[in-house]
Amino acid sequence: MPGIFGICDFSGKLELPKTLPKMREILSYQAFFESETVLGDKVGLGRVGLEVGDRSRLAESSTGNLLVYHGRIFNLQELGSSTEAHSDAQTMLVLYQKFGPEFIQRLKGSFVLALWDAKIKQLLIGNDRFGTRPLYYVQKPALFTFSSEMKAFLGFPQFSRELNFQAISELFSFGFILEEKTLLKEVSLLPPASILSGASDKLELGSYWKAFFCDYNPGFSKEKAVEQAHSLLEQSVRQNISSIASPGLFLSGGLDSRLLLGLATKHNPNLQTFTFGTKNSLDVYLASQIAHSLGVPNHWFEISPDFLISWAEKGVWYTEGMSNCLNFAGIEVLPAVREKSTTLMNGYGRNELFGFLSGNLAKHYHFGRVDKLAGQLYSNLCRLFSPREQSVLFTPEVYKSIQDFAFESIGRVLSVTPEKSGFTKLYNFMLTQRNRRLNLLGIIMDHSYLEYSLPFFDYDLVDFALSLPASERVWAKFYRYFLIRKFPGLAKIPYQRSGLPLTAPLSLILAKRILERCGVRVIGKALSHLTPSYVDYPGWTRGEMKEFIRSTLLPEKMSSADLFNYGFIAELLSQHFSGKAEHSARIGFLLTFEFWYRQFVRGSVPD
Repeated sequence: MPGIFGICDFSGKLELPKTLPKMREILSYQAFFESETVLGDKVGLGRVGLEVGDRSRLAESSTGNLLVYHGRIFNLQELGSSTEAHSDAQTMLVLYQKFGPEFIQRLKGSFVLALWDAKIKQLLIGNDRFGTRPLYYVQKPALFTFSSEMKAFLGFPQFSRELNFQAISELFSFGFILEEKTLLKEVSLLPPASILSGASDKLELGSYWKAFFCDYNPGFSKEKAVEQAHSLLEQSVRQNISSIASPGLFLSGGLDSRLLLGLATKHNPNLQTFTFGTKNSLDVYLASQIAHSLGVPNHWFEISPDFLISWAEKGVWYTEGMSNCLNFAGIEVLPAVREKSTTLMNGYGRNELFGFLSGNLAKHYHFGRVDKLAGQLYSNLCRLFSPREQSVLFTPEVYKSIQDFAFESIGRVLSVTPEKSGFTKLYNFMLTQRNRRLNLLGIIMDHSYLEYSLPFFDYDLVDFALSLPASERVWAKFYRYFLIRKFPGLAKIPYQRSGLPLTAPLSLILAKRILERCGVRVIGKALSHLTPSYVDYPGWTRGEMKEFIRSTLLPEKMSSADLFNYGFIAELLSQHFSGKAEHSARIGFLLTFEFWYRQFVRGSVPD
């Protein structure tokens, strides 16, 4: 994945001219990646890019200050209008001279950067408000190193591969890790909206912005808000695609990608859409209908039932064990998509900001209590392996090391969210924890081939969304109203999760969901031949992938076998393969962890 990396050796004992290229080599695992490095006194900085024609991302000032960054910053021209800098990186060095470290919080975009102040021998690292570009770091006595990918640290002989059992507990409970932990004890993830400064053995981490969801807004006007939302969204989409030669969009039958497409068609005639899934899936059918209604090309890619056999290890290497490998369904189409477009928009963040069409969250709005919130959220999230199942999945020694950690983490995170009501605290959790550590990982996998843009994370749009009354976020009330008002044609096309148009009454949508949970599928004749899911994980894992799964998870083949009770895994596989139970998500996580363990603990790098 493109990004930045660097080393600060305050002791002067490390041979930077030899060590920095090792990091560069590990990160340059795609033939089309381009990279550059620069060395200073006790510091080395570098970057890896996608060759998408961006201006220089690395600069050095006449005083020896160095800067490297990754991502997209939209207000640099405005901030640096009086400078004569020849690149964005040089502009930021000028802004640092003018404003000091505070210049980072003046930037608007999706970015991460590192700056070395040669005079005071200090490193500054900063990122955007939402942490949309990951950055990992390791601190040792007189040594600090960082990278957009953890794998860069594998080249350090001093690097410890000790497991973080608290992170393992969370991953196997929720499917993602909370706060700034990683699966390796020594590695931390930079929090969103951070400015980290390091000098010698001193490391300081500060935050310049926190999300705060509104409960009440007495001056709220729905009609004015609709116009404001439309203006802000259009502005965000325009700045994300206007300078891109051939922008793209992953289009599904969902609400967010169709909205972005409806806005984007006005601003770039070269826009193309991409959809992947099985031929008879509802998602693929609706995506083609949406694209056709707007006159935009839609490229459909069929997913191979055995895609994991070729791509599982590579996908885990790209995502570094943070995403279930069964979610890699679109990975095999990325090279073909790259041939048509190198920058794609994504709708992540919309649900967390404007509301989920979710009964579980609505219950917290109507009946939730703050004092019971941690327990309820833990119960809702802990669906991968329950505490009882973890007690037999792991060996007794390992379970003793992870017991109760996941629940404690939930309570700790919720205790520091600033909102008053349980409902808005949950939305803060969804945005700052779940979305960042789960949803954005799909983009990270794509980013091994493509640049991405995230219109819903525009700063002004987020400020607007946070000010919505909680009552407008329940059942995505405002967002549904907004789509119907501003995009009536798109609202009439069924939504893939309900099979009903957005104009259908909420009561009908909920009644349909209840019936489907009871095993009764209700759908119109025109759509009745289509499958509800764009992939058939249960069928594929019992068919085309069965032997691959079985052979990977044999005890004599598992590098991580010492952590697990294989009897439980064998029973899980037996139940799944026989059709007695559906365990594909759990099997996917076991596969993912096994491949991650081979790569990051045992050092077996995929070809």
